[in-house]
Amino acid sequence: MTVLQTANLNLRSFSEEDLDDLSALMANSDFMRFSLGVFSREQTIGFLEKVQERDHKGLPSQFAVILRSTRRLIGFCGFFQQTVDEVEEIEIGYRLDPTHWGRGFATEAARIVRD
Repeated sequence: MTVLQTANLNLRSFSEEDLDDLSALMANSDFMRFSLGVFSREQTIGFLEKVQERDHKGLPSQFAVILRSTRRLIGFCGFFQQTVDEVEEIEIGYRLDPTHWGRGFATEAARIVRD
């Protein structure tokens, strides 16, 4: 089910069927470069469960980013909860498959999430 749509992307809630593709992405060091490092499949399961739990509770969370032309999962974009100076803050963050960097997809996804 598409929640948000742009010219090139569909953003939707994650599902159990995303685990294999998400695991491959999160095992990629370039995909995870600006994060905590690569994730194992077990860590990816934990991430997916956390995202789905927040989504089910109606809390700010992540969307699966699907490239419309291929219908493939290329990353995620949405809301991250961060602690800044001991204050809980919400920010928009994203991770995209490095093969899709430089095409404006991150900006496109972040804008539709923001709006």
